[in-house]
Amino acid sequence: HFDSNQIIGEHLGQFGAGIGLCLQLTSLELHFNSNQITGEHLGHFGEGIGRCSQMTSLNLHFDSNQITGEHLWQVGEWIGRFFWLTCLQLHFDGNQITGQRFGEFGQGIAHCSRLTTLALRFNNNQITGEHVGTFGRWLGRCSQLHLLDLRFDRNQIIGEHLWQV
Repeated sequence: HFDSNQIIGEHLGQFGAGIGLCLQLTSLELHFNSNQITGEHLGHFGEGIGRCSQMTSLNLHFDSNQITGEHLWQVGEWIGRFFWLTCLQLHFDGNQITGQRFGEFGQGIAHCSRLTTLALRFNNNQITGEHVGTFGRWLGRCSQLHLLDLRFDRNQIIGEHLWQV
C-alpha cells in the first residue's frame, strides 16, 4: 500500500516501468489512495505493467486523487491488452472524473474476453448518466462475466440513461 503519500503521476509511471520487468507476474494489487495523482501519467504506468502479459488478476486503488476523465481512456486501453485477465477491480472513488471518454474506457475493458469478475468503484465523482450508458454498452461484450459489481454513488446520473447500461 502506498496510501496517503505525496506520489505524483510521474513517479507512478516510473514505478509501473519497474513492475513491468516482472514478466511472469500473474496477480497484482496496488493501493495509491490519497496521493496527488492527476491522471496524465496513467498511460505510462499502464505501459509498464502491461508488459506482464501473464496477468490474470488486477486490483488497483486510486481513490481520493485528482484524476479526471480525460485520461481514463488510457487505463481501458492498457487493461484491454491483458489477454489472460479474469479478475479486474478498479477503485477511483473521490476523484474529479466527469465521464469524458468513459465509453473508451469501457471499450478497452471489453477486449478482456476472459474476464469473469469485474468490480468498478467510481463513487463521488462527476459522471453523468449519458457516459455511463455508453460505458454499459461496451460492458455487454464481456460475455464471460459471472460477477459484476458497479458502484457509481454520488455522481450526476439521471435515471433516463440507465436503461442503456
